[in-house]
Amino acid sequence: MSAERHNIVIEQGTPFGLEVAYEQPEGSPVDITGWRARMQVRQSHASTSAVLDLTSLAGSISVN
Repeated sequence: MSAERHNIVIEQGTPFGLEVAYEQPEGSPVDITGWRARMQVRQSHASTSAVLDLTSLAGSISVN
């Protein structure tokens, strides 16, 4: 499965959580055992540098 890019707009100061479920075309769950995740937060979609970089390896993102 290839990586996906999502642009999410969050109002400053608001709590944020995101739960993502991966499913096979017929609806059964995809086994994500051993997968890693990374997320970058940028000032705007046009920003070239991240203000926050989160990874599952660093423990800042949970993959289960």
